[in-house]
Amino acid sequence: MVHNYVMRLNNLQRKIREEELDAYLVTAQDSIYYLTGATYDTAERPFFVVIYPDSPPDLVVPELERARMKKAQGIRVVQSYFDYPAAPGGNWYDKINALVGGISKLGVEPSIPAEISSKLWARDIVTYSLVSELRLIKTDDEIESIRQVARYADKGMALLVKNMYNGVSAVELLALSRQLQKEIVKAGDYDPLDNEFITVGRPAPQSAQPCSVPDYGDRLRRGPLSLVCTLRLAGYAAECARTVFLGPPSGSDAELFHHMETAREIAFSMIKPGTPCAEIDQATRDYFESQGLSEYILHRTGHGFGVGSHEAPWLSAGSKDVLEKNMVISIEPALYLRDTGGFRHSDTVLVTEDGYEPLTTYPATLAALTLKDRRPLKSLKGGFVRRAAGA
Repeated sequence: MVHNYVMRLNNLQRKIREEELDAYLVTAQDSIYYLTGATYDTAERPFFVVIYPDSPPDLVVPELERARMKKAQGIRVVQSYFDYPAAPGGNWYDKINALVGGISKLGVEPSIPAEISSKLWARDIVTYSLVSELRLIKTDDEIESIRQVARYADKGMALLVKNMYNGVSAVELLALSRQLQKEIVKAGDYDPLDNEFITVGRPAPQSAQPCSVPDYGDRLRRGPLSLVCTLRLAGYAAECARTVFLGPPSGSDAELFHHMETAREIAFSMIKPGTPCAEIDQATRDYFESQGLSEYILHRTGHGFGVGSHEAPWLSAGSKDVLEKNMVISIEPALYLRDTGGFRHSDTVLVTEDGYEPLTTYPATLAALTLKDRRPLKSLKGGFVRRAAGA
């Protein structure tokens, strides 16, 4: 997918002029990728883009990355510093201050590290979320990129479900991401620095810890099981997550699943331009509270997708964001019971002119996600994977 990086830089320059800034310093890796299309592994060495109101920007990088970073789009010149740290005169701040040290008003991103902001010599340093604001509304090419990632997220979920059996190990499910990766590599245009492949299965009750990493040898058996496929392809992210059962769920598990489904329906019904994101979160919370379940809420109803897998808009209490056409969000109200497990679906959703379009569409009903045990053949294959991984 071809993206118009020059247009993005021009849009940012317009915002810089509106705020009457002399320059704007971009330091976040996702922001630099969004503006230039350049991928890199930052490690401890910082990268910078200095954006001016009316002239092409400068890119400042470590010397060992200078030649490779000439791929950055819309840049006047790629400048370099020697290393981190370096002798006096060869550090990143020597180079940056030579560019911005004499200006009156410098804008910086809210995420700028204190180590960097403390060494800047500009007279007035002001925080502005200019790049984040640009990233909120997706262009047609960005939507098509996310749409493609969402299709692969559905494929990943189908792979996870297909390989489920009573006693499947976490490592077998993690290994499925390699199948998706091979398919992307075969399709061409593969850059390992802007692609991530995660397929995860969490057993019960660990599924009540939505950000936990299962041990390779963990086995998925009964209870609410969490399956997640989170991908970043060619720089853009999407996710599909489902709660599944191996065999019929208990009555209480089925009831909790139903409450999660109802909260999702409430959230989906509110998706349209002009809806405050905080109101969607409050509506799902109000429903859970009406059912006596508020103590089992661990997180917000959703967040944005784009270059980042978690970015604005935030569907959360306290958020000032308002939905607009061509935002891409997740919908994932959930319940987590420490001794039982988690009940969470997550979908990637496009806000349209009069509502929404689900970009991930894997079946979400209890009937579709109550799985039959395919133990004999799957267990045999799983044994090879476990032995190879030492699990």
